[in-house]
Parts: sequence; C-alpha cells; structure tokens
Amino acid sequence: EECPTWSKLMDVRRNDEGINEIRVSQNTFGCWGENAEILITPHFHCYKCYQVRKVGAIDSEGWIALDTVILQTTSEADDPRLAVEVALLSRNVRFRGEKPLADGIKDGTLKAGGHSIIFRTPSPQIQSVQGVEFRNFGQAGNAGRYPLHFHVSRDVEGSSWKKNIVRDSYQRCYVVHGTHKLLLEDNIAFTTHGHCFLLEDSVEMDNTFKRNLVASTEFPLAPLSIGGRPDESDKDPSSYWVTNPKNNFIENVSAGCRHNGWWFELTPKVRGISAFLPEAENLNPVYLPLGIYSGNIVHSNHGFAVKTYRGAKYKGPGENRQTMSSWKIYRNRFSGLFWTFNNIDLVDCFLADNINQPSVNFGRSVNSRLIDTTIIGDTDLMMEQYRNFPSPQNKYACGSHGRVGLWVQGAGRSFVNVTFSNFKSHEACEVAAIGIEYNSGAEWSLEQSFRETKFNNVESAFMDFCKLRSGQKTWDSWKHSEVGIHDEDGSITSENSGAYVTVFPFYWSTFDDAPSGSQLCETSKGIIICNTGTLPIWSQECYEADQVAPCAAICPVPCYEEVEVWVSMESPENMKMRVTDVTSGIFVDYNELIPKSHGINYRIFSPKLPVTLKYEFKFLDEEEPIWPHSIKGIYKKGSCGSNFAEIEVFEPNTSCHELLINGNAETGNMDGWDKSSTTSISTEGANGSSYSFKLARNFIQSLDARCTRGQLKLNFRADMKVLGTDSNCSNKGIGVRVNSNEQKKSDWYVGEWFVFEHTFEITFGPGGGGSIRISTPFPWCSGLELLLDNVSLRLDNPTISPSNPPIKQPVASPTKQPVASPRSFKIHRGFKCNKKKNQKTRTAKNKSFRQCKNKCKKIKSCYGFYHFLQKKVKIICKLFLGKMPELKQVKNSKHVCGLLKN
Repeated sequence: EECPTWSKLMDVRRNDEGINEIRVSQNTFGCWGENAEILITPHFHCYKCYQVRKVGAIDSEGWIALDTVILQTTSEADDPRLAVEVALLSRNVRFRGEKPLADGIKDGTLKAGGHSIIFRTPSPQIQSVQGVEFRNFGQAGNAGRYPLHFHVSRDVEGSSWKKNIVRDSYQRCYVVHGTHKLLLEDNIAFTTHGHCFLLEDSVEMDNTFKRNLVASTEFPLAPLSIGGRPDESDKDPSSYWVTNPKNNFIENVSAGCRHNGWWFELTPKVRGISAFLPEAENLNPVYLPLGIYSGNIVHSNHGFAVKTYRGAKYKGPGENRQTMSSWKIYRNRFSGLFWTFNNIDLVDCFLADNINQPSVNFGRSVNSRLIDTTIIGDTDLMMEQYRNFPSPQNKYACGSHGRVGLWVQGAGRSFVNVTFSNFKSHEACEVAAIGIEYNSGAEWSLEQSFRETKFNNVESAFMDFCKLRSGQKTWDSWKHSEVGIHDEDGSITSENSGAYVTVFPFYWSTFDDAPSGSQLCETSKGIIICNTGTLPIWSQECYEADQVAPCAAICPVPCYEEVEVWVSMESPENMKMRVTDVTSGIFVDYNELIPKSHGINYRIFSPKLPVTLKYEFKFLDEEEPIWPHSIKGIYKKGSCGSNFAEIEVFEPNTSCHELLINGNAETGNMDGWDKSSTTSISTEGANGSSYSFKLARNFIQSLDARCTRGQLKLNFRADMKVLGTDSNCSNKGIGVRVNSNEQKKSDWYVGEWFVFEHTFEITFGPGGGGSIRISTPFPWCSGLELLLDNVSLRLDNPTISPSNPPIKQPVASPTKQPVASPRSFKIHRGFKCNKKKNQKTRTAKNKSFRQCKNKCKKIKSCYGFYHFLQKKVKIICKLFLGKMPELKQVKNSKHVCGLLKN
C-alpha cells in the first residue's frame, strides 16, 4: 500500500557508454525488485522517446543499475522543474488478452482483446481493483469493451482502482461511465489507443484522479461509435479526457500523447444512456463548479498539452471565478495551454520549452486570469541538449506563430505577476514574449490587462504590431488593427522591467537599418495599441512606442469601450458611420464590421472609443447625411462599466409618408426587403405592371425609426395573387404582422389578383423602429406561391420627423465644424510627426536640428523621441553637433538612451 508506482528521476550516473545507474525517490526503496521492468518517460518533445529497461542491482543508497544504458534524460539534479518520471511496469497479478490479427484490427471486425466491466452493485458493497496488470485489453471499435470500466454504477463512494497498469490497450484505458465518487490513484497506462483516463457521458461527478501516469497514448485502431452517435473524438486522442468539470484531478502526469495531454471537451447536456439517470435531469456541465485541479504535470506531448477548444465553453456557476492551480507544462510540440474557458483563475503555473505554437494561447475566453505564473521560452538546459545531442528530435522548431510565450486574442482577460524568461532572437524564427492574434476572425476586446509583469533575458517583448493588418479579409482588416493591451502599472514599459525589443527584419528596408535592440527610456501606464488603426486618433496624449513593438503606441486613456451599432440592411452599399468628438470636432469614419454581402440580417458598425468624450454618430453616403432606415440598437460591450460617454445619433428629416421602400417591385430587385432564399422577382405585376415579388414563406422589411415613435395608426395595402393548387390550404390565412400586431386574410382565391387592406393601431417605444412581416400559409401548402405588388404602409397623419431626437443621453451639438484628425499614419512606419504639436520644437531650422531629426528617424523615434525629450531638444542637437561625436555613429536607441541619461 505504501509503495508508489512511479517517482521523479532524482539523479543519474554514467559510464563510458552512457547512463547506467539511476536514483529515484526514497519511498520506492524496498519496493521495486531486481528484474522488474521500468519505464523512463520522454525528456524532450518526442512523445515516443520513452525508454524501457530492467532493474539490476540496487545498492544501499537507492541507486538502481540498468540492464542497458540510456543516452540522455533529464533528472532533478539537472533541473528539478523538468525531470522525467520513472514508472514500475511489472505486477504480480496479470490478465492478458488475445492479440488480434493485424488485418482485423484495422477495420475493427475482430473483437480481440480482453475487457472488464463493473456494473452497479447495491450499497454498501464496494469494488476495488489494486496492483493488477491488464495487457492486450480493450476491443477496438467495440463500444463498452474497455480494459477497466465502471458502467453506470452511480454512487460508488469507497470503491477504487489503485496501482494498476493498463498496457498495450487496443481501446481506451480507465473508463468512468455514469459513475460518481470513484477513487483512481497511482495507476499507470502505457502504449494505449484512444482516450485513456476518461469521463464518458459528462454526468460523472466527484470522482478523484490522483497520481496517475500516462505515457504513449496513440491514435485509435478502429473508429468507435456509441448509441448511434457518430465517431467518438478518440480520433484526436487525449491522455485525460474530461467531459464534466466537477471532478478532482491531483498530481497526475501525461508524459507523451500522440495528440492532447488533456482535453476538456464539455457538452451542454448529458449524453448517452446516462441522460436517463435522475441526476442528469437539467444538468448542464458548463455551469458546474470545478473540482480540485492541482499539481498536474503535462510534458512531451505531440499535440496540445492542455486544450479546451472544440466543445461547449465553460462558464461556471456564477460570477465568482473558479481556480486551477500549479499546472506544470513543458516540452510539448504545440501550445502548453490552449485556453478558451471563462471565469477561471489559473494560478502558480509553470510553462517552458513548448514549441511550434505559443506556450499559452488565451483564445476567446472571458473573465479568466493567469496569475503568479512563469513562462520560459527556451530553458538553458534545452539549449544545451540541442547543442550536445543533435538529432531530428532535438532540432530547434518554430511554428507559424514563431516562438511566443503568451498569445492573446479575443475578449478580455487579465495577467497578474507573469514572468517571461529566455525569449532570445533565433535565426529559425521570430521570438517574442507576448504575441497578438492578427490572423483570425475573432473579435477583440481592449480588456486585456497586465499587472506586475516581469521580463528576464527577453529581447522581444511583443510581436510586431505592424502585422495586425496583414493577410486579412477586406471586411475585417480594420477591426484587427483596433487591438490593445492595458498596462495597468507600467510594468511592461518600465525601464526596470528588463525587457528589450528586437524589431523583426522584414519591417526595415534593409537589414543594415535594423537596430539590434532598444532599451525602454521611460515608464508609462496606459493602453498599448496598434498605431495603424483609429484608436490613437481620439487622444492627443498618445505617442509612438516603437520601443515596445513596431507600429505600437501608448495612450494614457483610462478605458476604451467597444460600441456596436446594428442597422437594417436597407441602406446604400457604401454607407459609412462618422463618429465625431463634439468638443474637439475630430472625427473618424468607420466602415461596417460585417457588410451586406456577409449573410446576416443586420449591418454592424463597431467603433472603440475612450469613455471620457461625448460623441455624435452620423451616417453618410458620399459625404451626404443619410439614414440607414432603422437602427436595431446601440450596444456597449461593458468593458468600461457604466461610466460611458454620451452618444447622440444625427437623424436627417423625412416626410414620414410612405414607410416602405420598393413596395411595387418596379426596380426589378428586392432592395429594401430581407432577401430570403424563398423570395424572388416575378415578371407578372398587378394592373399590368412589369414586376411583382414571388414568395413562398416570409417577406420582411424594417421600419424607419424616425417615423415610428409613440401611438400611431398605420394603413396597410397590397395587391396579392396566389399561384398553384393545393387542396390542403383551405382556410389557411395570409398574415401581415407589424411588430406584434397581426392580421390574417383567409378569403382568397387561386389565380386572381385581390387586395389586402388593414389599419393597425400600434404603440411604439421611444427608440422607434420595428418591422413588417408578410407571411404565407405555404409551409403547409407546398404547392402554392404568392405574388405581391404595390405594398404600402402609411401613417394615418404623416408629419415631418424631428431632427436629432436622442438615442442615448442628450449631449450638446458640436461646437466646431468636424475636422479630420491632425494625426496621420504611414504604413509600416507608424506615426508621422504631428506638425501642429511639435511646432514649438521645430523653431530651430538650422542644419544641426535637421541632423538631429534625421538621427531620430533612424532610431524610429521622430514622434516618440520628441514626446520624451521635448524640453531637451536643443541639448540633443548640440550633442549631435560635436560635443559628443560618438553619437554620430549610433546605430540603435539603446545606445542613444544610455548616453543621454549620462
């Protein structure tokens, strides 16, 4: 009972041939006998680079002689954070199944291999399996046939699986199915196929997985389908497959999987036969509290170490965050943490030497935090192993993102006391401590915040912000330059942070122009943004920050709020929305985030704005004010709380006579109407006209918000004709609905034009708007179609709409004529100098000043340099004139800053 089945490798001894002796933890002394078989888990990124040996003599100090030497491994003496594990493979009690034929195993037709299953046993009986080997168990492609399987046993408190080994499994390993409160402790799984430790139906709760170890998890040997469901996700195997978060995972090890070390694949409801259990009723695992997740180790996996993507997103039981602690994740070939879950604190984590994708990828999670965590790009030990043991497995690798510590994208999350170490430039790829997602359709929130950030031996703090506009579709390229990170305490831009910035060569015209690095010359709290978008326009205090990253700027703005304006589709193709600061008159024109052709029912404009200003929104077509017919709503994302600026929407006057656009179809198109796939244009019109609308189901148009406020009478009229025959359609009414008021007409005839008229009395809200929907009975009458012409909806007493009724809190009209921002931008070069702001500094027009300015440009600081040293410009110029001639040879801003400080 006291003998562990695995230990960390403490130390090694070598002879002339290699490592011939190892030492493990003291609590294994006297437990592992001679000739026992042991597994040494992989020490590098190669998931199959495990080593199996036999135990020779064991001396009094606990040194174990190996029957065959090993060439390379990592012990605690090398680095206690990166040590591999040594696991005991031998057991005295053994069950061995039949070995299937090679051809049969591929298609799953031969159900070879043993299996065990434990059914529900009435309480208080318990079931325990301890110290047993299960080899050649599991039947590939045969549902429910697994090496160890608790099957719909429900509450089994007191039952356990301990110190067992599943080896050479043909399908899965330890399967907990419809079972709760089971203890799985100190078990081993080695060379298995498909998911290994798993919760099958997502109903399983309060089970405890403690000190289990998995190595060499392979792809399934045959597809697995259960209960008519399509193939299970074993085709992307994981050592730990978690479908219900309310379980405990403590100090488990995943040491080499063909795909994922851990996969949290949640579902919004219980699946399989467990869905009929009483505890499954109304159970949604997405909202359950987390169990205990602490001290788990994930290394040497071929895919992701810990993945939450593809599956329902965890939200938690309420607003309070749940906690996972002490993940140790290293030497995986893809992301260490691929995190999309909401409302979770990841605390006291360690990540190192993860390659090909960012070590931590925080994608689309909300209200999650990474706290007290260390992220190391390349440990000194790994670089030494690269040099001393060259091989395909030891080759320095970089993926499409380069070598990145933390990759940030999507909605908001926080990073507190995160230390980045050893992100040094490398000839194989770009290297940076922090990367920004620039190549996906994900929305971006400015809630990304950093506090107490530390850098150690880091050349590149950020990836190149200039990339934020590259490789994007035309409809979302501007969106992805609107990104930023809130440096709450200035620790990222602090002179004492130890961070240096390496500008990537493609940014410069020649390699000779590129500086080797630049020390940060000042500390500034604020939001670090991409200076190629619209964000810096709103604040005159923003300044260039190429010392942080190319195309970066810092804005001392308390918060940017993302606002979404949803307007109807009935608007000119090239309509834009102008947002004006009513105090300064500065404005920005925004194109829509998602255009009319993108297949949704609304057009969306999404500016990000400082909370401290007052704004006017105006819609324009070729600089002429227009109205988008209807505004569905103006929404705040809420990142700045309730203290958001005031907004007024400019509304041009209108006659408010006819409320519908293109009611007679004589344009030959469906402009103004929702373009449903069941609606088309007919060449037969009413009263001899050329066109009408042909519809099979619904026909919808939004109503002008300017004309639909308060209590109104609306007169509807339309010419209609029913085509076709269907005996099932008698007394099925054609409906006309304005907002929630509906009128139906049942007395219609096939093949004849008739008139549908009705007067609606409706009370509209203060924001106005709404829609008209004309619906046919033809979901029940598949053989019929409806022609529609001369559709009209008119106010009973039309009036001129008032100008500028407030949509949000009223604000004063602009006191100045709107003017374009004086700040201008330059592709790949960040800000141009702001002539108005720097007018005072440009009074010196002699040659020495021009030389000074040219030198500033060489170090990428025309604007930012002035901002920092505005009062010292004359001194700088004198230095360039000759008092410190060595400055004429300066090649980077690190050198400049150091000399100027002295």
